Amino acid sequence: MKIRSKNTQPKYIQIYHWFQEQLQAGTLKTGDQIPTENALARQFDVTRMTVRKALHRLVVEGIIIRTRGKGSFVAAENNKNFIFSLNTISGFFSDIRRSGSQPAFRVDKVETIQADAKIAGPLQLSNDLRVIYILRTFFADEEPALIQGTYLPYEPFKSLLDMDLSKGMYPIYREKFNLRLHHADQTFTAVLSNPFETQTFGFDSPQPCIFLEWVLYDDINRPIEVCYCTYRSDKYKFNVVSSLPVQLSMTT
Repeated sequence: MKIRSKNTQPKYIQIYHWFQEQLQAGTLKTGDQIPTENALARQFDVTRMTVRKALHRLVVEGIIIRTRGKGSFVAAENNKNFIFSLNTISGFFSDIRRSGSQPAFRVDKVETIQADAKIAGPLQLSNDLRVIYILRTFFADEEPALIQGTYLPYEPFKSLLDMDLSKGMYPIYREKFNLRLHHADQTFTAVLSNPFETQTFGFDSPQPCIFLEWVLYDDINRPIEVCYCTYRSDKYKFNVVSSLPVQLSMTT
C-alpha cells in the first residue's frame, strides 16, 4: 500500500486506518506479529517516525501490544477505552467506532439564549449576543459516555433551529453551511461530575470526569463554535503525539 498524497489526513492516520481495516477484515488476527517499523516504513513509503506515530496510537488503544525483545502483536482483546485524539478534529462517532462500539446521541435541548462574556469573547460577538445552545448526550453501546454543550453565533446559524440534527454537527457544517473546519483550541481539566452529569451518567455519587473546552475555527480563522464537553474518565483516554525540535532532539 502507498500513502495517497491527495488525502488530507496525516500519513500516520492513514496507516492507522489501514490497520483498522485489516483487523476488521480478519487479515490481522489476535496474536499475529506486526512487521517492524523499518519494514512498515518501506511498505508505506514513509519515514520510520510516521510509522511509529501510527503504532503508538494502536498501542494506546490497546489494539496492539509491544513485548521487549520480541516485537509488536495484535492484542487478545480491545480494552474498550475510547480515545479522543488532540492531534486531529474528529467526531464522537469516529472515536467510538474505532474502539469497536456502536455510537449514538440524543439531543436534549436546542434553544436561543444570550451569551455571557465567557461565550461571547471566543465567538467574537459584539452587537448581537444571541447564540444557539445545543445540549447533547452521546452513547457508546447504549451507555452514556459524553455530555456536550455547543454554542454557535445566532445569525449565521439560525436555520439550525429548524434542522434535523440526527446526522451530527460536522456533516451539517460541511453540507448546509459549506464550512471547512481547520483547527480547534482545546483545554482540558479534571473535574467531579455535577448533579446533572452524575444523574445522566448513572453514577451513584459525583465521579471524576474530564472536562474539555474548545473553540472550533474554519479555514479563514473564524470561530464557529464553543463547546463544553464532559467525558467519563472511566471510559475515555486522551492521546496527543508531540515531537521535539530537530536541533533539541539531536542534542539530548
